[in-house]
Amino acid sequence: MKYSPLIPVLLTAALAVSGCKKKNDVLPVTDMPATAWESDALLYTWYYFDATGMHLTTSPHRVPLTAKRPWTEAIRISAAGTAADTGISAPPAYAVVNRSGIIEFTERQATLYPDVSLFSETTASNLVFVNGTPFFSLYTNTFFNRRTDITATHYHPFLAQFSPVTHISTPVLAIENLGLPADANVTDFVWDGTVWLCEIKTETAERTTFSYRSWQPTGALAALTPAHAARALFMQESTQAAFRAVKSPVPFATAPARLIDLLQSVPPSIPFFITCATAGGVSPRTYVQHLPDARYEETEAVPLSAQACIAETWACAVFQDGTVYLSGALYDRPIINNGAPIAFKLPPLPAGCVYGDFAICGATMYVAWEERSFYETGKSGFLAVALDKLISSGV
Repeated sequence: MKYSPLIPVLLTAALAVSGCKKKNDVLPVTDMPATAWESDALLYTWYYFDATGMHLTTSPHRVPLTAKRPWTEAIRISAAGTAADTGISAPPAYAVVNRSGIIEFTERQATLYPDVSLFSETTASNLVFVNGTPFFSLYTNTFFNRRTDITATHYHPFLAQFSPVTHISTPVLAIENLGLPADANVTDFVWDGTVWLCEIKTETAERTTFSYRSWQPTGALAALTPAHAARALFMQESTQAAFRAVKSPVPFATAPARLIDLLQSVPPSIPFFITCATAGGVSPRTYVQHLPDARYEETEAVPLSAQACIAETWACAVFQDGTVYLSGALYDRPIINNGAPIAFKLPPLPAGCVYGDFAICGATMYVAWEERSFYETGKSGFLAVALDKLISSGV
């Protein structure tokens, strides 16, 4: 018997629970043998990553052992997202594969476009969209990687784009464009649709400092390159308080109404964090549902973690244990369950593995999975789910 913190009632909006749970005291879910999922090839297609790229497998249980590495250095999906609906065709979806490249998802296939020069020495994450183009962040974790190429003429990109047309990743902005020294790093950013707000880490032999800067391009962001961007930005100093205000989790009660409706059957007795993105949109926001009138220190409750996305016609959330909530209509399909949310469970993962970020293209959902141990990642990959077949089969 495997255990999970949530009990989904398949293809309904109900969730049966009883009281709040303490650490290592979770609700049981009946497990199935790992081999049972290998026969569901029409519903599920498994992939895993290694140093040579991505590969098909019949099950994550059969993926070769991988040496655990810090998550900033491991080959793993660090971010995923769906483009906005243009009404012309099913919006494509993308994933940032750390230390590897960008995956473009269509309804029928996933294609990895590697880039050794851009990804091999940096940590990649933070997928957002600007006018349909995916943008992502790059930074060097100096704890594990000391720069050896710091020169006055070498640019150090912190923002890059992936062209949906050419399928090439190219640098857009470098830390030098923000007037920063070469030993600085933009470790994180938030884009609200107008302003980009960056957290900057600068390390010297004496100390480590953090600073904050906001900027806006004066023209088309996709047209910029590090060599020509110095005069194309409007910049201002910012503060740690301003950055924390947009990065810190906020109460789930303030989440978008469609996300609240999607998770209406999750009782308030279950604490969780959920990071919600908008298809084709800006940086996601994290919401938290706390235990009512209780402190985690006193109850030892462990909040669950989930990813969510709101698109024009659908909303979806995926919890780490594989519990999925879905509502609305997939591209060019009828409305699911008369508009009411449904819930289902993804196949069980090997011990120590969890589900992560996801994206949907048409009627196919792609969900990242990885082996986690504290700050390290071992095996990793993603699962392609045929939502049409899964929903119609009642699995």
